[in-house]
Amino acid sequence: FSHWHKFDVVVILMSAVFISTTNLLPTLNFRVITLAQLLHGVRLMREQRPLHRLLNTCVFALPVFANVLVLVLVILFQFGVVGVQLFGDVPFNGPLNTFLNFRTLPSAMVALYQVATSQSWVDIMSAMDAPCDPEKDCGGAAALLFFPFFILLTTLFVFDLLAAIIVTAYTEAKWADDCDAVLGALEEMREGWTQRDPLATGKLHYLQFFDILTSNP
Repeated sequence: FSHWHKFDVVVILMSAVFISTTNLLPTLNFRVITLAQLLHGVRLMREQRPLHRLLNTCVFALPVFANVLVLVLVILFQFGVVGVQLFGDVPFNGPLNTFLNFRTLPSAMVALYQVATSQSWVDIMSAMDAPCDPEKDCGGAAALLFFPFFILLTTLFVFDLLAAIIVTAYTEAKWADDCDAVLGALEEMREGWTQRDPLATGKLHYLQFFDILTSNP
């Protein structure tokens, strides 16, 4: 039996024991049975190589995603500061309200996040041209440069960077998966050789060696 077969036996025994004692601790037993079923799903994920590779891709990409998240926050912070200076006096109109505006830095970052998702960003840019106090500079003309430049930076740079990270992580996951497959095949060949050569003579009949090769594709 392989280690995964032993793992299946343990999961089945755990389920049988806790099902037989359901009347004693029903809530705890239900949670343990659910956990056992989740553990059994680990084996299925391990056997499904594409699913296992996608899981490894997420694991490899998480640390880099954290760095990209910090970069996005820095971009939002910098553009938010500039946006407050340029459009802080723009009155509420259109999509601008108490939650979405450029009067404070947090609300400006929220507005820029919505702009980065390309949701109604044209309406937000048009709202910057609303009539305001003549003594104040609302920066309506600056919006024609500010928002397109921000869109280009976020869509062309950050999103392309995320795509490159996913491709790189998938390549690393594929390489690690291939290495695991090779190591697993070598381990199976070693176990097969040990079964046919218990005295460790280092010699096998060619038919036995052929049997090892055919039993471990």
